[in-house]
Amino acid sequence: IWYGILEGIGILSVITNAFVIAITSDFIPRLVYAYKYGPCAGQGEAGQKCMVGYVNASLSVFQISDFENRSEPESDGSEFSGTPLKYCRYRDYRDPPHSLVPYGYTLQFWHVLAARLAFIIVFEHLVFCIKHLISYLIPDLPKDLRDRMRREKYLIQEMMYEAELERLQKERKERKKNGKAHHNEWP
Repeated sequence: IWYGILEGIGILSVITNAFVIAITSDFIPRLVYAYKYGPCAGQGEAGQKCMVGYVNASLSVFQISDFENRSEPESDGSEFSGTPLKYCRYRDYRDPPHSLVPYGYTLQFWHVLAARLAFIIVFEHLVFCIKHLISYLIPDLPKDLRDRMRREKYLIQEMMYEAELERLQKERKERKKNGKAHHNEWP
């Protein structure tokens, strides 16, 4: 029973790790930016120069006047820049406040989400394929032990066959001795 329990825990841990890597790391949003939105988009290459503008592309704009009364900041930010702040930036992929759908998800958000889900599926399938390959290549039992178990099973079957044959022969002799032989008996 422990084998099944450990197998279930292993599967659960692989899926959990795939979600942790996909959701918490910045790896996938960086790849999406480099290959789809960055300066090298469509060229099939990614490097340091392809990440120019990534931080700006990963931050959304929020208009400070859109704060609810109870969550409005205490300061207007004039102590930092000398003028009151109108916008703040936060990490997300949302439309700006002056768009048709203010603060709605951008197309980049959906691309990043699709890439994350694809990563989860590919990662867990890859790990399970490697696991099954390794378990296929490395047997659970050594070859000599497996051969001995087969030999023992064969000997047990042979002993059971001989014991059953002796029992049937004894029954047949007793029937002949008692004169209760039937014509429909097997020979």
